[in-house]
Amino acid sequence: PERVANVGYATFALFAAHAQPANIEKTVTLIQSYRNYLHYHLKCSKANLHIRQRQSVESMLQQLNRAKAAMADL
Repeated sequence: PERVANVGYATFALFAAHAQPANIEKTVTLIQSYRNYLHYHLKCSKANLHIRQRQSVESMLQQLNRAKAAMADL
């Protein structure tokens, strides 16, 4: 079977103003650091999702334990 990877691309629109001697260094720096910026935010989003999932599971477990205790009292 042929393996298909999930691939995404980001494009940058650069204009003449970006290539001016006064701006070129900042432009190159921002483009080079974009990967780290993106990875940081993806990891933060993933961590936030996991935190919310753990809170949801804790809430469900509390409800289950309350239901078990109520059934034991009957």
